[in-house]
Amino acid sequence: KVSPAVLLQNPTIETMASTWTKEASVDRLSSLVTMRAAGTKPPLFVIHGGGGHIFFYQPMVQHLDPDQPVYALQPLGLDGEDEKHQSIESMAAYYLKVILQVCPEGPFTVMGSCFSNPVAVEISKLVSPERRKELSVVIADSAPIHIFNYEPILTPIEVRKARFRDRFRSNPVYAIKKMLKDRIRRKLKRPLEKWEYLSARYSWDTRDRKLLALQENLLKLYYQYEWVQFKGEITLIQTSQNVARINNHDDDIWQRLAIDGVNLLVAEGSHRTRFEEPDVINLARCLQAYMDKHAEHQSSGKPNEGVLK
Repeated sequence: KVSPAVLLQNPTIETMASTWTKEASVDRLSSLVTMRAAGTKPPLFVIHGGGGHIFFYQPMVQHLDPDQPVYALQPLGLDGEDEKHQSIESMAAYYLKVILQVCPEGPFTVMGSCFSNPVAVEISKLVSPERRKELSVVIADSAPIHIFNYEPILTPIEVRKARFRDRFRSNPVYAIKKMLKDRIRRKLKRPLEKWEYLSARYSWDTRDRKLLALQENLLKLYYQYEWVQFKGEITLIQTSQNVARINNHDDDIWQRLAIDGVNLLVAEGSHRTRFEEPDVINLARCLQAYMDKHAEHQSSGKPNEGVLK
């Protein structure tokens, strides 16, 4: 069994073989995965998604500044042996201990997306008051939309029709191809998801069943979490497609939750492909520019208000 840490830190067979010769290589999975240790900039900590893994961050890391250290946090129980987290709050407390071991002083950034949004928020709540100004919480194009009852301006079908009309006016052939492709994808998505779930549930491989149990636990913790207003600022990086979306409420949701406000940044791309090429390039550039500006303000002693707004 090869852990994400081994794969990410040893991309070639030669370096992986060297790692396996060391005694440390037999250790069980750690919550901390070093994606890039080298660098003099304040570190970035990215939190796993609802699937429990952190691989989807790798393309973004490759497009960050080479001098940018990046660490990923993955959940306890990913190895099928450690006890699982029992709440988002306990998960955040554990991750903060890990973060402070790597970064005992100075500024740092925590990044969340979708599932990991409440984890990032809880970490910010637990940071000591004297270090709170050094912490930057970045959210990648997502928000807990389920906690507020928004009346949709348009239904999902009406939104799809409006988008099709706009695309058809500019490029009829592309619009028709995309419509057919999206229809096929929607038809196949649910059966494929059901098949993947059943395959994992009744798999002969115990690792598949343990991973599914972990993912179900993460989903349960997410919906058990109670959202309340919190002291602090959120930096929300939205994709341009999401900003233009008619039923987009992400900015408003974070404005209602973050007492100190929302720093809204926009990266070209779409929500579905924000961590994929080529959109991930824009996300990485936007994130790096913000982190550099935040570090500059911290070193100069200036307040953070207005950073890249």
